[in-house]
Amino acid sequence: MNFKPSVFSLKSLGSLSLATVFLLTALGSISLAARERLLGQTRISFGTDFDYLVIANNCDRPSVSAMKIKVLKAPAEINAISIRYGNNKTEQLPVRKNFAKNSESKWFDLKGDRRCVKAVAVVGKTKNQASKEALVQFYGR
Repeated sequence: MNFKPSVFSLKSLGSLSLATVFLLTALGSISLAARERLLGQTRISFGTDFDYLVIANNCDRPSVSAMKIKVLKAPAEINAISIRYGNNKTEQLPVRKNFAKNSESKWFDLKGDRRCVKAVAVVGKTKNQASKEALVQFYGR
């Protein structure tokens, strides 16, 4: 018996494998994006500004192991954030970063395992003297 592989079947197998890889990659990135969620947002203005943002979270289950910051509408300088957890302990994160308009930070890993975040305090200012305020959003995963 002389077995001769068909070129068509090998191409089909290659195309099927490639399609499977693309599908799994897409599903994986959808899964990662679904885990990211907006915790809350606040506005900061010109001159050093401090804001305390209460997160709507009943803390029935810990839900955040990392946070990131997004800055929209105007460039801003974020000096630090302070996170208050469900057990009323706090963690300070010295951000010290200049954000361009519509930019974001890297993920900041929180101490401990998954945590319940009750509030976030932010110290920062916008980078221009116009009346534009920067919209600062906090995301968790």
